[in-house]
Amino acid sequence: MMLDTVQRPSLLHGCLSFTISAAKNLPEPDLIHGVFKKKTTDPCVVVTVGEHVLLKTTIKEDTSNPKWSEDFRVDVCCAESQLLVKVIDKDFKTGQTLGFVSIPCRELSKEHHVGGWKTLVADDWTPLKAALKFTVTYTPAEELSMDLAVPGSYYSVRKQSNLVLYQDAHSVSHNYGILSSRNCFEDMYNSILTAKKFIYLSGRLNPKMKLIRGQKRTFEIGKLLVRRARAGVTVLVLHFSEDTRLLDIKAHNQGSDDDNEQGNPVKEYFKGTGVKVVTVERTKTKSGFLKRQVAGTSYDHNQRFLVMDGPDTNSSSPKRALVAFIGSLDLTTGYWDTPDHHPFSTLSKEHKHDFLQPSFPADPTTGPRLPQHGVHCRVGGRAAYDMVRNFEDRWRKQVPTKRSLLAKVNTNKFALKSTSRQNKWSVQIFRSLNEDSGFLDEESSGLKRDRGRLIDNGLHSAFIHHIRRAQKFLYIETAQFMGRCWRGGAAGTRDQHLVALEIVSKICEKIFAGKRFAVYIILPLYPTAGDPTSSEIQEMLFWQTQTMDMMYKMVAKAITKKGPVGARVTDYLNFYALGIRVPLSEVNFPEEEDEEEEEEEEEKEGKEKKKKKKNSIPDAAKNARSQIGVCGTVFIADDEYVLVTGGGICQRSLSGKRNTEIAIGAWQPRHTQARLPEEAPHLSGKVHQFRLSLWAEHTGITSPSFRRPHRIGCVRELNRLANENWRCFASSEEGSVTESNILKYPIAIQASGQVVSRKDARFLPDTKARTMGRRMRVPSEKLTS
Repeated sequence: MMLDTVQRPSLLHGCLSFTISAAKNLPEPDLIHGVFKKKTTDPCVVVTVGEHVLLKTTIKEDTSNPKWSEDFRVDVCCAESQLLVKVIDKDFKTGQTLGFVSIPCRELSKEHHVGGWKTLVADDWTPLKAALKFTVTYTPAEELSMDLAVPGSYYSVRKQSNLVLYQDAHSVSHNYGILSSRNCFEDMYNSILTAKKFIYLSGRLNPKMKLIRGQKRTFEIGKLLVRRARAGVTVLVLHFSEDTRLLDIKAHNQGSDDDNEQGNPVKEYFKGTGVKVVTVERTKTKSGFLKRQVAGTSYDHNQRFLVMDGPDTNSSSPKRALVAFIGSLDLTTGYWDTPDHHPFSTLSKEHKHDFLQPSFPADPTTGPRLPQHGVHCRVGGRAAYDMVRNFEDRWRKQVPTKRSLLAKVNTNKFALKSTSRQNKWSVQIFRSLNEDSGFLDEESSGLKRDRGRLIDNGLHSAFIHHIRRAQKFLYIETAQFMGRCWRGGAAGTRDQHLVALEIVSKICEKIFAGKRFAVYIILPLYPTAGDPTSSEIQEMLFWQTQTMDMMYKMVAKAITKKGPVGARVTDYLNFYALGIRVPLSEVNFPEEEDEEEEEEEEEKEGKEKKKKKKNSIPDAAKNARSQIGVCGTVFIADDEYVLVTGGGICQRSLSGKRNTEIAIGAWQPRHTQARLPEEAPHLSGKVHQFRLSLWAEHTGITSPSFRRPHRIGCVRELNRLANENWRCFASSEEGSVTESNILKYPIAIQASGQVVSRKDARFLPDTKARTMGRRMRVPSEKLTS
């Protein structure tokens, strides 16, 4: 297609609302199938801006005068010359453009509205007899609602909810005097014990995992669920197994309860116990065989939550309450952890029989295990009922023959509002999910369509909304951070989600306005899904560094144009990792064998065995260090809003068409920027306290500068700590020890913003993996980003 290159690019930053009504007199396609010409027209409308596909309508079969009457709402953040509305004849292999309408972005940004019947033109810009009726309305970001509630979401805001935030699975006694210590897995254990009607669990599960360590007379989670089931409680589990996803490819993957028990240890464990377990895979119900296989073997069900009934602890009401736990809740091997994140010293204690090290071979008695850091929360009230509805919608869709097993949850019999004055929150549930994975109400707001398929990608909308309304800083911990890289001119993934672009646009906006804004992003040193030298993880690292490169280049350009004299890109945007290096004395190295008392043959065998055993010790153990995995995502804006989810920031998690995700966004109405007294220097609510507690865990200190994270003094102090820890972590000196866990992400940034390899970090410590990753030979963006 020849595009008009005369028009200048114009910024579109806000929301586009489309109504695609109808088309008339569409030409016949000229696609050839073997020796036969395609005689019917099966049109759909695709709208693009630059390389970004904004929407796709339903395909109308065998008509030259189709009618759609479909509405779309799309967030945009791009500087392009034209918006193209194309009518495409959808062939089973490819598609042919029947005609298109070009809308200058400059015109749209000025007039804000274009609509009516528009004549279609051919690829060579020749006018056709065909026409398309549509309207598009542009609303700039500054004119959109800036309320804390995310507009147009599937689930409404639930006021007067109660909420508890947790850092890691088990908090320890010392918390630097910031936030009262609460233990997530212990609270979860006690909640399961008190359930009387139902327990619904979604995610990965190891039945032999212990939620509480160091105490006698505590049950494995599997035995605990069995006890409740035998007491008459309905216990249903939507279990997702990555092993099943990778190895057991099936044509039909609706998670039938009649699946073969053999080879599924979770289902075998619960067989005949009353606990109903369904192993579900991600699938496409309206697609052909190949697409079903791709979805089932490539994408995940990543909704991690537990919801049940329990006693109402906030009032004297005889009614029961609803309680839900959500976040990076992997109730499986290796995910019980504390803020200390010991990689070696707990191997014979808390982590005995609970060893996880997916990145390289390691002995469970020597280590290191992979420490896991994650954020979780517990919510009660009507938001917990939304979690019940989500589980029911998924169960009915994915286990249609077992709908009768669901408990009857009558909201009139439950206390759905918090009566606590100190713990009143406003809460909103968000998802990334389509109609393949759960029933969606077509009449509900917040749903989108992609070729007629219903999609709820409210999670992406929540991120965009709260980035746009942020005024001072953003703090993010996430398992993955990959976004659209092509805008900055770098070779990168064509991800459609806007999180990275919106963050850097916010920074540039503040630089042009002469105001401070800071962004802190904590990532794993490398993805923890497997060997960092593998082609898949190397490509993930490549996309990640390309995203950083795009963002830093845009910040550098903004500084050059309007930034303060002497300003650096790291005064505004910083990436960190988490790692720990301990004294060698904490490592339990295998004892050397006494060879003097052995015979010659035994001595020879002993040397070979000793040599083999010595070589099997990973370099990470020899250097007494380990990265700390980051599970899920926590997003904090201006210390007034917090969002927690089990997925990362990438297209897989945010599109609504790949992984299924669930998240919770919350704020305290009494602790918002709008209600901050003029004499108060900063907010002091529980979101603020929780962020300080996380920073105390990562830095080991409680600096006064941390209370105002948007200021340059805070940025530079955190960078000083992170750089010093990285030097100790990566040092070749024996006995080097990190003072705390925060590490500067090991990249170098040039004055232009270009990201390059650090001299001391071309390869990741203790591996042969490139820090900045590399592209795979076979294109695989949909799998790795």
